[in-house]
Amino acid sequence: MTDFLFFDIETRADESRLALVDDLKPPKTVKDVTAWKAKKLRGAALDPDLARVSSVSWSIGATGAISTLVALPTENPLQVLTGRDGFAIDHQVTLITGAGTEAKLLRCFWQAFAGCNGQACGWHIIGFDFPFLIRRSLYNNVTLGAIPRLAKYHTEPVRDLFAILNNWTPGKGLKEQCTLFGIPTMGATGADVQGMAWQDEARYGADDVRLCQEMYKRMNGVYFL
Repeated sequence: MTDFLFFDIETRADESRLALVDDLKPPKTVKDVTAWKAKKLRGAALDPDLARVSSVSWSIGATGAISTLVALPTENPLQVLTGRDGFAIDHQVTLITGAGTEAKLLRCFWQAFAGCNGQACGWHIIGFDFPFLIRRSLYNNVTLGAIPRLAKYHTEPVRDLFAILNNWTPGKGLKEQCTLFGIPTMGATGADVQGMAWQDEARYGADDVRLCQEMYKRMNGVYFL
């Protein structure tokens, strides 16, 4: 039996795209322009029309080793290369550079997904990750290696742990849910990714996959066999 692809994506706002629909000029009543702009970018990072997939982390199966692909921005690849001094990367990380970094990342992901026969597992992947990946693939003219099944009320071949745990109703974020189950987290959230160095983003994305692995182990035997 083929293992599921456990995965998580990270996204960053593309200011050039955002500028097409927003002049990014704060109202005169705004006192902290930096904070105002940061909030704008955090919101845009969740919109596949205004953002890009900056990294994807995955493992094959609930106990598999985790690896991360990071797509460095072509306009300034050194911008995200300034991580903390002595920062340790504790898993395999591949940096994608040169022209078309996001497209290269997307092709690698869809190849891995197809290699798992379209089986995937993650947190809110039906509601966010897969729709984002599909839209960005459309923008980048990337053909999907396999079409993900995004229908509700199914546990195969795509297992959205968030949806299953909450019976397809609103629920908690991954970090909060793991904390309640006693699973330790890094503490950061997806809203922090926009300002992270690539080393921090790679570790953060990998930790999200680890959390998904742990949540799957907790739910296995109760929500699916």
